[in-house]
Amino acid sequence: MLTEETAVAQGYQVFKGTVHVCTAEELVKLQGVDIDPAVAGGGGTYAVLAFDQETQVTGESADGSGQRTQAAKMLGIAEHTDYSSFVVEYGDLSLCKTLDGQHVTLAAKAGDIMFPSDVRLPIGEPQAKEVVVLS
Repeated sequence: MLTEETAVAQGYQVFKGTVHVCTAEELVKLQGVDIDPAVAGGGGTYAVLAFDQETQVTGESADGSGQRTQAAKMLGIAEHTDYSSFVVEYGDLSLCKTLDGQHVTLAAKAGDIMFPSDVRLPIGEPQAKEVVVLS
């Protein structure tokens, strides 16, 4: 298992927070945003890491303009949403369900993190397609 120090040395960013596995409605409520969940999500299941405090995250811009760093309150770490014509799926939702409600330390590489350019859950927050659980 990677330690925080080894993860950082290998190019990972380390994040601490609480895992929440929730519906679109629950995630919108958790974020405290005023949006109809149906606009941003298709009735899927989402897993996020809600940071202990606002955290600087480096990731790729969805518009293709390259990497950027910005403050975030949470990180999307898994999703499964079955739309009628396609499925959105990233991360390990089964693992996240075992961690639901737990305070954990995760690591992710900037190349695996994306800042959205559209309205998707979590609203305005980055998503990591792959994370490593450190503790």
